[in-house]
Amino acid sequence: MCRIFPLLLIPLFLACADKGDGGGDDVVDPSLPRVAGTWSYSISNLSGGGITCFQSGTTLNLYQYGATVTGSFSGGVFVCGLVTVFVTDGRIINGSVTSGGAVSFDMRTSDWHNSGILSADSMSGTTTVPVDPGPPVGRVTLTGTFAAVRQ
Repeated sequence: MCRIFPLLLIPLFLACADKGDGGGDDVVDPSLPRVAGTWSYSISNLSGGGITCFQSGTTLNLYQYGATVTGSFSGGVFVCGLVTVFVTDGRIINGSVTSGGAVSFDMRTSDWHNSGILSADSMSGTTTVPVDPGPPVGRVTLTGTFAAVRQ
């Protein structure tokens, strides 16, 4: 919803509220693809240190301010063999998008990094995720393929 407010009887100030699509686009640059919105996120072929996993059921709520991307994520599970771990909610940080559609963002910390290509209502690329399944393996960094579809 947009409202117009007069500002000292000179030009009008236009204030727009979030459209409720889960993401915002407060500063729009027409040369950049729109990444703001709600996305369904998953990871396949996630492996490293002798561990193989997948991740599904996570929702990304992305906001875009020019080339900067921020937001939050919630829900989902990591499944590694017989072990299932629920994803705790967190922030999207260090995000960016280029005019060519390259997109990158971190989830919670820079340790969980995603880098890929945005194409209309989908994006995909590589991800790195640190996990600690406990002894005897300990902390390992897994690498896989992420995919996200705009809802």
